Amino acid sequence: MKKLFLLLILPFLSFAQNEIGADEIIEMINDGKDVVLADKVILGTLDFTEINNQEKLTGKESPQFKSVVTVRLEFVNCVFEDDLIAFKNIKDKNNQWGETYTADFDQEVSFTSCLFKGDFTAKYSSFQEKAVFEASRFEKEANFKYAKFKEIAGFGNVMFNEAASFKYTKFYSDADFFSNQYSGIADFKYAKFEQRATFKKSAFDNHADFKYANFAENGVFVNVNFGAGVDFKYTKGNIYRD
Repeated sequence: MKKLFLLLILPFLSFAQNEIGADEIIEMINDGKDVVLADKVILGTLDFTEINNQEKLTGKESPQFKSVVTVRLEFVNCVFEDDLIAFKNIKDKNNQWGETYTADFDQEVSFTSCLFKGDFTAKYSSFQEKAVFEASRFEKEANFKYAKFKEIAGFGNVMFNEAASFKYTKFYSDADFFSNQYSGIADFKYAKFEQRATFKKSAFDNHADFKYANFAENGVFVNVNFGAGVDFKYTKGNIYRD
């Protein structure tokens, strides 16, 4: 009977050990510990705007608050059950713009072969080191509008099930978007690529917007399928298509 009980409880224990709360990750960041996780299920909203070094920005018309993640983040084959937040705006009846909260990342950020079941919002975020999202899947909106990638941005082999917004995003180093699948609208309008950008072997099932985008070096769109049209109007730089 005891052996049977152990056999029944072991799978439960194994499953529980593979789960971690988003609040535990925030606690690690607050303690100055690198976050290195593999094969984990992250439960709860992971809100980087709420870490304990949050500061109020001065000289702004509306209340704005900035948090900075100062440790390395590495997630491999992880599932994020809820939203991942590095930007949020809280409505305020006394202020038409509300209160804005953003988070920057000072160290390397890596999400490899991860599944994001909720929204991923990194609007206005600055990534100071390499940022990797390779072989990951965004089931809902991926919003990197106005974000800045100071080093390599790795988005190769990524699936975007809903809208992917990189509008006004600035890439200071190489930007890899090869072999991607875009099921929703792909918005790269006004995006600026300071170095090489490659979208080769990608499939855009919905509209792709590169209007006013700036490719300082080369924008590679070889073997790309635009299933619902693409807009390169007013785009600057060298665009390579077959």
